[in-house]
Amino acid sequence: LNSFHSAPQCSLNSDMPEQGIHAFVGLLHAHTIGTALKMRHIRDNVELRPLLQNEQYDFNYQQWTNLPQEVDIYPGDEFVCECWYKTTRSYPTYGGESTQDEMCICFVFYYPVTNFFGSQGYFTDNEYEEFFQTAIDNGWWNGTTSWTLNEANKTAYYYDGSNPDAVDHYVAFQAKEERSIKCPGCADGKCDDYIIPQARDDFVELPDDNFGNCDDAAQHTGDNDDQALTDTQIVVIAVTAAVVVLVVLVGAIVCYKRKQKAKVAPPYSQMADQYGTATK
Repeated sequence: LNSFHSAPQCSLNSDMPEQGIHAFVGLLHAHTIGTALKMRHIRDNVELRPLLQNEQYDFNYQQWTNLPQEVDIYPGDEFVCECWYKTTRSYPTYGGESTQDEMCICFVFYYPVTNFFGSQGYFTDNEYEEFFQTAIDNGWWNGTTSWTLNEANKTAYYYDGSNPDAVDHYVAFQAKEERSIKCPGCADGKCDDYIIPQARDDFVELPDDNFGNCDDAAQHTGDNDDQALTDTQIVVIAVTAAVVVLVVLVGAIVCYKRKQKAKVAPPYSQMADQYGTATK
């Protein structure tokens, strides 16, 4: 799991109007080892329904998605873009533009136009150095402490993902409670004191079982169980549709035969009455 965050300051200190903006289309983007993505929406420390979610992500089948209904975004709202990955690579995967690298990006189109365009999460050089140095000291990593040098020689170095302690070290690094964020709404464009929602005492998280729950989704869109079709109703609809198709098909066949019959030459008696009898 990897994630980046858009702090409340990013939208609060933008020129977004008090009545908010309206999101209507979105796109989730990762590269070839991405398996699932979700864009979480948080307001006043309470998690709302996710703006976007794809639990069967495929790099080869990306598309812009129309939201079921427009979603209002207000100043102070924050967002978390979460990405899940699965790989059998023996070398670490770095963030970058190449498909051999990875990304974790959530796009949303909205109106009216404002200067709010989200944020970028990042690790500092010191954080990278501490991570790699600990891995080197424990024999989990045979590279350097420089992210730049490691990334430039990505296939030459090996991280021991078979060691449970090495895995825990990586997961702990990715799950840091304090994050560095870049966005125009932060002082000097950086928010260095951002605490992820899960680490806040008063954060109200949306239960996992509400994500992708069909019953909950039906209720969210104004539907309910009374409006759902029963098995009997589905059978009746299917039979009725089959009968309609059969009637249309029979009608088309009858019409075709009538047209073909009309093209047949009339009997001789009719021709004689019209043109007269032939004489020798």
